[in-house]
Amino acid sequence: MSAQRRMTGTVGFRALHAEPRTRDPGRGTCVGFTLVEVLVAVAILGISLLAVISIRNDCVVEIGQVVDANDAWTLGTLAMGMVLTAEVLDEGADGGMFEDYPQYRWDVVKTTVEVDVAAEYFPGMDRAAIPHKPKEILRIDLAVTRLDPPPDPPPGLFRMVTYAQKRIPRP
Repeated sequence: MSAQRRMTGTVGFRALHAEPRTRDPGRGTCVGFTLVEVLVAVAILGISLLAVISIRNDCVVEIGQVVDANDAWTLGTLAMGMVLTAEVLDEGADGGMFEDYPQYRWDVVKTTVEVDVAAEYFPGMDRAAIPHKPKEILRIDLAVTRLDPPPDPPPGLFRMVTYAQKRIPRP
């Protein structure tokens, strides 16, 4: 009875739930959690929440990089299409911005590559009978970059290399 009177005078969570701590009949000790056990549980919970938040932040950064890479791939494919369908396809460098995506820039470098006609493409023909005029082929190297790179950008946002036959304007 005296234990019950002491509990009704205290202020706190246990006082609101008017049940005093009970004794374990087998051991003669009080049943419940000690302060040390509660502190250890809170520490474990805090450490696990910190790990989850850290992983979440890493995922958000990686999602941003994936979105940038996806946009760069789409825009690079469009830019390569513009380069390949141009009326004149000659050596040189070019570049530009994307109208709807001002944070990205594309640069292209076109260089001549000498290609000789391979004998494997003319089976059964003598080497002397194979046409000897080499094709004028261009190596087209296109790169898409960000104008405002994030603090931790991935190395090389997008790069595409292809080959096409040289086209010059007809007089």
